[in-house]
Amino acid sequence: MDPYVPLPPLPARVGRLNDLAHDLWWSWNAEAREVFRDLDYPLWRFTDHNPVLLLHLVDPERLAHAARDPEFLRLYDSAIASLDLVRSGEGTWWSRSGQAGLPPIACIAPGFSLHQALPVDSDSHAVAIGDYCKEASDLGVPVVGVGMMHPRGYAHQRFTGEGWQQESHEYLDRSDAPISPAIGRDGQRCTFAAQLPWGDVQIQVWQARVGRATLYLLDTDLPGNAPEDRELSAAFAPDDSPLAERRRAVLRAGATPALALLGVEPGAMLDPRGLVPGVHVPGWLARDLAVLIERDLGPDWRDHQDEDAWWARLSSVPDEDLWSARQRLRGYLIDFARERARRRWTREQASGPRLVAQGTLLDPSTLTIGFARRMTGDVGADVLFHDPARLAAILTARRRPVQIIFAGRAHPSDEAGKRQLQRIFSRALDPAFGGRIAFLEDYDLHAARLLVQGCDLWLTTPADAASPALGRMKAAINGAPPLLIERSPQEAVAARSIYRRLEEDIVPVFYHRDRSGVPTEWVGRVRQTLRTSIPGHCARRSVKASTEKLYNPGLRHV
Repeated sequence: MDPYVPLPPLPARVGRLNDLAHDLWWSWNAEAREVFRDLDYPLWRFTDHNPVLLLHLVDPERLAHAARDPEFLRLYDSAIASLDLVRSGEGTWWSRSGQAGLPPIACIAPGFSLHQALPVDSDSHAVAIGDYCKEASDLGVPVVGVGMMHPRGYAHQRFTGEGWQQESHEYLDRSDAPISPAIGRDGQRCTFAAQLPWGDVQIQVWQARVGRATLYLLDTDLPGNAPEDRELSAAFAPDDSPLAERRRAVLRAGATPALALLGVEPGAMLDPRGLVPGVHVPGWLARDLAVLIERDLGPDWRDHQDEDAWWARLSSVPDEDLWSARQRLRGYLIDFARERARRRWTREQASGPRLVAQGTLLDPSTLTIGFARRMTGDVGADVLFHDPARLAAILTARRRPVQIIFAGRAHPSDEAGKRQLQRIFSRALDPAFGGRIAFLEDYDLHAARLLVQGCDLWLTTPADAASPALGRMKAAINGAPPLLIERSPQEAVAARSIYRRLEEDIVPVFYHRDRSGVPTEWVGRVRQTLRTSIPGHCARRSVKASTEKLYNPGLRHV
C-alpha cells in the first residue's frame, strides 16, 4: 500500500497553498505562517504548526471562504510572491557574488532537524545542520542535503509517577509531513537498490523543500527489505552503536546514486562535522523581538546579522519596550508548560504531584532559569542541588522568587542518563521547592523554541564544553545571558559560587525596578547579550566561511 496520500484539490484561487505548505521556508517566515494561522487558528495550534496536516483536516467550506476573503487573499498572495522570490535567488548574497551559475554544495549527514512537522531527528548535530541549510537558503547559496528518513524514529517522552523516562514511538505519516516523493530524471519516483556488504537494500527517496535548499531523505522502510534493513531508517542511535554504523554505510552507498538518479551534480562536498556551529537567527529569534528590531533598526536587519558594529544600534530600542517583550516571552513559555500539563491530566489523569512537576505552579512574573540538553550521567546539573535548603530559600523567597525549568532526553539505552533524569524529576516533585522547579516533558523543537525564547537565564554546565552548546546560543540571541556552573574539583565550591551569584547579583538586579516598573540594569544586560550574541552566534558566518572555502576565497570580500 502506498504510504503517501497527496493533499486533496484546493480551490483554484488558493491552489498554491499546497506548494507553500510543503516548503519549510514557512517555518522561519512570519508572513507565511500567518497564512495558515489565519486560515484556521485553532487547527493550526491543534496540529502543532504543521500546515500539511492542517490542509488535510481543514473544512472544505473554510477553504472556499478563504478563496473569496480579500484579507486572506492579501496574505496569501504576499506569501507566495515572497516564496517565489526566495526560490529565484534574486538579490541574495550569493547572486551578488557573481557565482550564481556554480553547481550546488552537497551536504551528506545522517540527520537534518528542521521543524517539528518533520520529526526525523533532533540531536544537536542534526539541528545545527538544519540551521545551516536554512541560512544557506537565505543567502541564496545552493545546497542539497542527503540524509536518512526516520519514519519510525520519533520517540515521545513520558515519565512515570516516580520520574523514570519511558518512550513511545510515533510512526510518521508521510502524507501529513512537509515531504513528497522525489522524482527522478525519468519522471518516476526515485527508487533503487544500494549494494551493501551484507546484501542489496532497497531505497526510496523523499524530498523536502527548504526555501532555496533541497533535502533528500533515504528511506529503507520498504516491504521488500529484510526487517533489520527496514530498521535502518528507524530510531536515533548513538554514534558508536552497530545500528549507527550500518546507517552510515547505507548513507555512503546511497547518496551518490540517489543524486545521480535525481540529476543533481554537486560542485563541492561539505563535511557537516567540520562546521563551526551557528544558529539560524530568523528561525530562533522570537517574533516579539524581531518586531522591535525591524521597527527601530530597519526591516533589512537580516542582511546585517553578522556585522558586529551594526548591532550597537540596539541602544535605540527603548528599555520599556524590550522589557515588555521579554515579559511576554516568559508568559508564552509558562502558558505552554501549563497547557501541556493540562493535556496530560486530561489524557492520562496524571496525579497532582506530576502536574506540579510539569509546571502548573510556575509564575509568569518570576525570574526563570532554563536548562536543556541530551541527558547523560554527567551533565553536571547535580551541583545546583548540593545544598537543597539554601537553593530552596532562593527559589521560594516571598518577594523575589526564582524558578528553574529543566528539559532533555536520555537515549533509551543510556541507563546512567535515565537515572540523572530521575534525580532531576524527583527535585521537581519535592514540595520543599514549592513548585519552583519544573521538568518540561517530551522536549521537541517546538518546546525548545519556547524555552530558549522565554527563559531569563540559561544554565550552562561544564559538561556543555564538549558539545556545540546550541541551547546556550539560542537563548542568548533572545537576550538570556548564560549562567555558568564553574568548574571545581569540589562540588561544594562550585555550588556556593552559583548560590552567591544568584543571591548577591542576579536576583537583586532582576527585581530592582525603576518608577515605571522596568529593571533598567537587567534590561541593559539583555541588550548587551543580544548585541554580542546575534552577530557572534549566527549561522550566516559559518555558511559564508564554508562557501568561501569550498568555492572561491574571493567571496569573503563581496
